[in-house]
Amino acid sequence: MAKGFGKPQPSDDDGIWVESMVASRALTPAVSIRWGKQQANLDPEEARHHAHAVLEAIAAAELDACLMQWAIQKLGLEIQEAGQILILFRQKRNTSTIPSVTMNIDGDHLRPETVRQYATQMMDAAFGAEIEAFLAAFLLQELKQSGEIADELIQEFREMRGVTTLWTEEEGDRT
Repeated sequence: MAKGFGKPQPSDDDGIWVESMVASRALTPAVSIRWGKQQANLDPEEARHHAHAVLEAIAAAELDACLMQWAIQKLGLEIQEAGQILILFRQKRNTSTIPSVTMNIDGDHLRPETVRQYATQMMDAAFGAEIEAFLAAFLLQELKQSGEIADELIQEFREMRGVTTLWTEEEGDRT
């Protein structure tokens, strides 16, 4: 589970927990991953690498299951034969160069690695916008700052992060 605002701390048998951290001396970002009694603290780049590996494994597992079903249902193979096809497919997938392909996304022909890079940037931007929205509400509601001061503080926050974030408040979100 990803730890969000106000969620309880994990116990040793609660599965996998992921939590954002700030290194106390260097004030650098870190990610803590806990599972059972084990824990790893990663820098953001390492955490992204592992997250991408998990997403790739998910996609591969779904593809493998579909390949097995296809081999059994459409090719009429027995489960053991389909399993052999899957083993060969995995060996080829793990040892071969992936053919050069592009994906048609809204009329743009993009390579999968480009889409993955964009997806990472989009997720970072989405999380950043949510954090800024939460920060704005916190400044206004909890710290009782004026809208003008809150805007200035958020702009300073953006400049420190080196980003430009464009977000607008949803109509139903006003409190």
